[in-house]
Amino acid sequence: INHHMTDGAYTLGYWNIRGLAAPIRLAFALAGKPLNEDEYTCELVDDKWVNNWSDTYKEMQSSNSHPFPNLPYLKFPDGKTTIVQSNAILRHVAREFNLYGDNSVAMARVDEVLEQIND
Repeated sequence: INHHMTDGAYTLGYWNIRGLAAPIRLAFALAGKPLNEDEYTCELVDDKWVNNWSDTYKEMQSSNSHPFPNLPYLKFPDGKTTIVQSNAILRHVAREFNLYGDNSVAMARVDEVLEQIND
């Protein structure tokens, strides 16, 4: 795992590509907040796909730290809380850093944009 660390920051775990983590990274940048990253890799070795996510997956599964070990994940600065699923992460970041809007209509507009990405 490649780590990029700032004390007291959230940690995003994802493959070393943009993919589903790109909007999360953008939300942190928009909020002006630091973000640590655990970057996972996958490569073909002797005609077999090898990745460094498997060990973390097994660790999350065996420690019961999360019922749905998956990428992307977001570890909270407290080191005790982890959430998965890109849209759940995005919504959390939006609420946490006041990017979600200040009323139900504004929040619905943010949800529209989020869901447009998936449609």
